[in-house]
Amino acid sequence: MIARLKVVIKAILVGLDCFAASLLFGVAYLITNTDPVNGRQTISGHIGRAATQGLRWGLIAETPIDWLFGHLGSAPLHCRRTYAFEVRHGIQS
Repeated sequence: MIARLKVVIKAILVGLDCFAASLLFGVAYLITNTDPVNGRQTISGHIGRAATQGLRWGLIAETPIDWLFGHLGSAPLHCRRTYAFEVRHGIQS
């Protein structure tokens, strides 16, 4: 039962992350020249993409997120690994 609850909680948190990313980066798409959102991308994936492209804001934003997820038990380079995962699974191009 606990294992199933963990699966459900993780799915809810990922869904909230995708929702927040759609709001944040959707507004950015409307007012600036950024890539469109598709509702399946996470905040970490967006930031990982920007960091991989060498964009200053992405390099700055990935540091605290990587630090936070590192302290939660994630492997190093959380944002860039998330971006790579999303590309491999067709979530981002």
